[in-house]
Amino acid sequence: MKLIVWDHVLRRGAYMKKILIVYYSLGGNTKSAAEYVAEGVAKGGAEPVVKTGTEATPEDLVSCDGIIVGSPDYFGYMAGGLKDFFDRSWFPAREKVNGMPYAVFITCGGNGEAIGNVVKICRRFKFIKAAQPVIIKRKPMGRDIEKLITLGQTLTGKVNANNYHPGEKPLSGHKYLNFLHNRLKWLRSIRYRF
Repeated sequence: MKLIVWDHVLRRGAYMKKILIVYYSLGGNTKSAAEYVAEGVAKGGAEPVVKTGTEATPEDLVSCDGIIVGSPDYFGYMAGGLKDFFDRSWFPAREKVNGMPYAVFITCGGNGEAIGNVVKICRRFKFIKAAQPVIIKRKPMGRDIEKLITLGQTLTGKVNANNYHPGEKPLSGHKYLNFLHNRLKWLRSIRYRF
């Protein structure tokens, strides 16, 4: 019993991390890419929550530990369905997701200019970049699949390392030491209750 309490206190919640993979796809290339990213997240030890931009809600964003955003490049801009997700999530979620790790992937036929727009919106939400963006030309094949799986694993690794929880900024330096000190005092106070 004490071990469970100790683990919960130090890691601030012993649960499987959730990574939201939100994308939009008309032709199927971005959907295929999102599935490979989800495979990487699962291999990294987190639960992938895969939704299109029109299905995802602000609650999905707030309840996850990290986000991976995927879009096709439509005329140098992200897909409208993905933009719709960001628009609907702005007021309900933006203050609750400061410091959340993010990553981006784009499928395109050209040069992937949409990546700049997606990154700009992620910065407005004050997400923290956890991996380099991945640009896939058309349908993911061969080496592209490896890049997408690695993207999912990389973000999951960063989420696990930072102990980010929805609505919190990651603790660092003296704040983390103060947190540990207070939790140890709490543990000492409850030691005789078991």
